[in-house]
Amino acid sequence: MHTISLSGIWRLAPRDSHEIAPYTRFFLEHPSVPCPLPGDVHTALIAQEIIPDPYYGTNENNILWVGRNDWIMERQFQLNEEALQAKHAILTFTMADTVITVNINGKKAGMMDNQFRRYRFDVRSLLHEGQNTISLSFKSSEKEALERASRLKYPIPFSEYPNGSPHRNLIRKAQFSGGWDWGPCILSMGIYEDITLCLTDQFVVESVATDMKETSETSFDVGIRVIVDAFSEGTYTMDASLAGSSQCGTVDVHEGRNLITFHLRCHDIQRWWPHGEGKQPLYPL
Repeated sequence: MHTISLSGIWRLAPRDSHEIAPYTRFFLEHPSVPCPLPGDVHTALIAQEIIPDPYYGTNENNILWVGRNDWIMERQFQLNEEALQAKHAILTFTMADTVITVNINGKKAGMMDNQFRRYRFDVRSLLHEGQNTISLSFKSSEKEALERASRLKYPIPFSEYPNGSPHRNLIRKAQFSGGWDWGPCILSMGIYEDITLCLTDQFVVESVATDMKETSETSFDVGIRVIVDAFSEGTYTMDASLAGSSQCGTVDVHEGRNLITFHLRCHDIQRWWPHGEGKQPLYPL
């Protein structure tokens, strides 16, 4: 199993530079701008001084065009022959905002339209040795909302504010980004957590959850539940460690979903202090 992070600097460009030319002619002369991911479209444009700070004065009204147009982010990554021996290549997105088509080497890998769930795509068949290109095509959430509303057999009401985006309640994204009585309409687009590509023949970790029970002022019993999705049955060595405590052993997994549990007893734990009153020690699992 080998995991590659695709976070970092991507290239950002509008889908149609002529369509946004009434608002900025920057992209008529420049093909793209850098965009860090995790991150978002607006922050990248602010960094290049293409748009002003939307939280200042009435600038909000001057940047509404950003969220009403479509954008593309793209980057390259390298894969060697050894990495491509894997039978599966699981591409994972978490907190993807919001209506996004994923393409790898010019071919569609998947589609996302819900900011509040995780998406995984097996893209092994789209990869090749050497340089690969991944692109994310962001469709305006406002455009998508209006299209969905037009297909309904009955009207769905929505809250109307001077800065509101209509029918945002038909899109699974943070509703405040479409404007509120207390906040600006920014219609954000981006990816807010690490993007990973896991090359594996074995399994992927679906989730990790913990339960903690205090046994003394500085000691805790910690139960760990790991759910893995296995591509085939097998026996693996797995271990968990936390705050100086660890557990290791072999587990048999069957094809499909498996639950693996650990139990750790952690001692000499330092508790957090409020900000300004002391330290907040971290104990990575």
